[in-house]
Amino acid sequence: MAALPPRVRPRVPDDFAAWSGLPKRMAGDLPEVVGEPAAPTGAVRLLGHFDPYLLGYRDRCAVLDPAHARLVRTGGGFLTPHVVVDGRVVAVWRRVRGRVGVIPFGDRPDIAEEGADLGRFLDVDAASTRR
Repeated sequence: MAALPPRVRPRVPDDFAAWSGLPKRMAGDLPEVVGEPAAPTGAVRLLGHFDPYLLGYRDRCAVLDPAHARLVRTGGGFLTPHVVVDGRVVAVWRRVRGRVGVIPFGDRPDIAEEGADLGRFLDVDAASTRR
């Protein structure tokens, strides 16, 4: 697995405390995350509700543009299923009436193939839609 770029590494102990529910004083001396930033590959992933990718951060602005945060964080600790490209959240997706719909935050033709793949897995139609 490639190392995460510095901007998406957990900011310990704040993020660990937020993810674990432990007070910061109990997080102790956590090791520093080291490694070289990974080169962008164009990897697209459709992640589901409560995927740990976003749950481990109090401040998600390194991977989720604050302008779109309300589409992903809907309140009450819920996260809408989302699409990640090269570590950045670029869209949300949902399954409605036997279809997978992807709602990109901008023009994202690179997510169509992964959406279609999920549709094949779920045995439903997949479509990219606009808000």
